[in-house]
Amino acid sequence: WMITPGATGGSLVLNGFSPTGLTRLTAQPNGDGDWTLSGGWAESVLPQAGSMQFGIAQGTLRWPGGNADMHISLEHIRERDGETVHLTLAGAPAPQEFSRQAFLRAFEGDELRQNLLYSELLPRRLDWAIKMESILPSQTNSRYFIPFADGDISVDGILDDVVWAKRFRPGTGPVGELASLRPRTGSALWVRWNHNAVCLATQISSGPVNAQLEVAILPAFEVSLQDSGRFLLQVDAAGNKRFRYFLGTVEEPADYAWPLEVHEKEGTRTVEMEIPIEILEETALPKTGKRWRVNVQWFRENGNGKREVLAQWGDDDIMALAHGALFVFDGGNG
Repeated sequence: WMITPGATGGSLVLNGFSPTGLTRLTAQPNGDGDWTLSGGWAESVLPQAGSMQFGIAQGTLRWPGGNADMHISLEHIRERDGETVHLTLAGAPAPQEFSRQAFLRAFEGDELRQNLLYSELLPRRLDWAIKMESILPSQTNSRYFIPFADGDISVDGILDDVVWAKRFRPGTGPVGELASLRPRTGSALWVRWNHNAVCLATQISSGPVNAQLEVAILPAFEVSLQDSGRFLLQVDAAGNKRFRYFLGTVEEPADYAWPLEVHEKEGTRTVEMEIPIEILEETALPKTGKRWRVNVQWFRENGNGKREVLAQWGDDDIMALAHGALFVFDGGNG
């Protein structure tokens, strides 16, 4: 379980998972370490057959707080027929090294739980599941809303097309301009989408030695996190481009290439690309609410052949896309 402060004064939120299920609870205080619980639950019954069940969760929590043990008495009321299962759970504080990030990495790295969340629960628009998914990804500040921006781009690396104009989301501010996890002066990443393509541009001031770029994309992970196709784009210091494709961890022949240009000016390197819709499978197509997992790194090779990361979006491991940044496509009316 991961316990965090709730939206109202004194309340708590409990997000939990088991090998086959998910639960999200809100705890309201009754005083003296007693709490009332309400929320939702879901469980894969026969994962191989895609069978699952879900419903309302309610009960009580005994937890004085701090490093004390907690005891939960819970009812799972199944949505389909109202059948009620009674559960009694006990928990102790996790070791200090098991951080929030470690909890979320375990959550998002599991094939069964991701399938349950993205293929079964979110399409049903269950409020508790939507809130549970909103705590992802495990990387801090790595959930990005990608704005809809109609229009064509001239892929030249200059970024003067109207598609690249600033975009704003009510209550959020500018969107589609993504902050690097390893800030470097002059580094930037912009993403837009429309019904023809996903447009991505990134830039870095790398000085006298040109930085190299890698962009890894997992566009369809709802059904199978481990076996879905993923793209890897590489641009070397000389500006040469390489397009690669993996099915899970196995590299397959790459029978695609999308428009991409590298632009150099006064020590700044810009890469602009357009990912055409027609190269994507149906399950990967961008639409309102669709998620992609993405890792982006600018780097250069230092004297001993090791990678020096200059700017980064997503996970440290470029191909660890289960833990990549979450791109959430916004607007566009479907």
